[in-house]
Amino acid sequence: DAMVGCDPALPVGWPATFSLYSYNPILVPTASAATQGADNVYAPDLHDFAGVRVMWYGGQGSDGHDRIFVAWVKDGMQWRKWPSDAAPAAVLDVGTSNHVNDPSVVRIGDTWRMYYTDAPVAENDEIWLAESPKLTGFSKVQRVLGKGPAGSWDEGEVGRPAVLYEGGIYRMWYDGTAKGRRHVGLATSTDGVTFTRAPQNPIFQDAGAVDVKLVGNVYVMLREGGDGT
Repeated sequence: DAMVGCDPALPVGWPATFSLYSYNPILVPTASAATQGADNVYAPDLHDFAGVRVMWYGGQGSDGHDRIFVAWVKDGMQWRKWPSDAAPAAVLDVGTSNHVNDPSVVRIGDTWRMYYTDAPVAENDEIWLAESPKLTGFSKVQRVLGKGPAGSWDEGEVGRPAVLYEGGIYRMWYDGTAKGRRHVGLATSTDGVTFTRAPQNPIFQDAGAVDVKLVGNVYVMLREGGDGT
């Protein structure tokens, strides 16, 4: 792997190791519901809001299409799906696409902006924006990042965004693929719609499905690799 400008020191307070939670799994699919009948929930994005912890996540229906859902918890253990565990409903449905998944949500004023993977057909992934004034009921806005030009490192597809909004700048880390390899790129925007790819891309090679957080003054990236997280 190769990272541009990587700090070898962990940020203050960041754990050097992780241990699996003894009460796992904390969320399982509702197999009896057609929207999650394929027994597959994944790609969570968590936020603290109004005294509860909120999780947007993807799930695969028995029809083979992925959708985006939301769950919430107060104690960190007893997660509840919206609107109910028995009948979870998508907060962003597929519409005319083949699948939608991998949500990354930021709150701008009174609006939730969800960046996510959208495949119009097959797995031709692109990154789209959806919005809502509440935790549910998201509506698609438009595509914000398509695949790169012919011959580029991300000419195949782009997806699985991780977005932070800081000081008027949207920073979006994302997966890009080409010729059987997957790398991580960075794109930035001032309006959350028009994104510009970083000239240093790809910033991390042979990895993907990243989640990025700012811890103190250090950016921390958790990433999926061939040997785990």
